[in-house]
Amino acid sequence: MWTLFYEVLCYGGVVVLGLAGLFRHRMLFLAFTGVVAVFFIIALDWSPTHPALRRVDLLIQVGYPFVLGMAAYLWRDRLSLNWKIGGLLWLLCIPMLYSAYAPFFVVSALAYSVSIFAFVPRGVLMRYNSIGDFSYGIYIYAFPIQQLVAMNNADFGPYENMAWSFPLVLIIAIASWKFIEEPALRYTDWLADRFQIMKARVGA
Repeated sequence: MWTLFYEVLCYGGVVVLGLAGLFRHRMLFLAFTGVVAVFFIIALDWSPTHPALRRVDLLIQVGYPFVLGMAAYLWRDRLSLNWKIGGLLWLLCIPMLYSAYAPFFVVSALAYSVSIFAFVPRGVLMRYNSIGDFSYGIYIYAFPIQQLVAMNNADFGPYENMAWSFPLVLIIAIASWKFIEEPALRYTDWLADRFQIMKARVGA
């Protein structure tokens, strides 16, 4: 759950970038993505000890794949999702595995591959989407549930913990989707309209 703090910061960054109008200029955002990539690479050789600088370091690590996703969305009409390209990206990772820059290549290849699995498959794999999106609930609730299971079953190994935790996490994630997340998504258009009004007032 330690990543939630940085996820909130990333979404705050989305608001700031949106208010700044960066999403209307795709080439400018692509340049911004390049800058973030450079910072990510530089941070691979950076090992800060000060707590505040450590947070900055972690934000860069989390922020790079987040910004890649934003760029992919903005360029979705030009982005080619191809299994061969995905395989090539992973092949590029092989000679870099033992270098300090391996995380950059692996994260980039993983981001592209996740996009392929999310949008290219058809048929049975896509039927899951009609059931509901429980992934975020699993992400949020897995850690506390696993901790509770560990507290009450000190002799459990990791596999036993997962076996007991997963059904509980899934039930809570389904309830969270049905009663919290899905209803909240109905307000996205309303929030977008409020941001546009706020932006107009700031620019007036």
